Amino acid sequence: MVTPLTEPGVFPEVLQVELDCLLQHLGRTTGEATTTVVPAGPVVGTTLPISLTSTTTYEAANGDLLSQKFVGPGQIDVVTLEVEFQGMKTFEGGTGRFSDAVGFAHSVGSASFVTNVGFLITKGRLAY
Repeated sequence: MVTPLTEPGVFPEVLQVELDCLLQHLGRTTGEATTTVVPAGPVVGTTLPISLTSTTTYEAANGDLLSQKFVGPGQIDVVTLEVEFQGMKTFEGGTGRFSDAVGFAHSVGSASFVTNVGFLITKGRLAY
């Protein structure tokens, strides 16, 4: 679920994203991300290039929290409101077993502002 925290279409646009994930080190987990979207250039055809930054807190089933930051490029189709993005995640601490967590991952994903559904594939390393 994506909830705009700023007026839609006004940049930088800040979004709150509720997550439902299956992560190898956490199992089935929930999370909350605050994502900032900034145009990275002019619209070309129907595509607006964007830059994304995000901070996320994942919560494992036992309540342990894992903190993560994301940065990367993407694009929005201004007609269909489909978004594609990729970038790097860094994991930096948390609570419980993740208090000293460190790691990195590359992510590729897509989302729709129409259906309010997204998909993300992440592959990397996490030590805790």
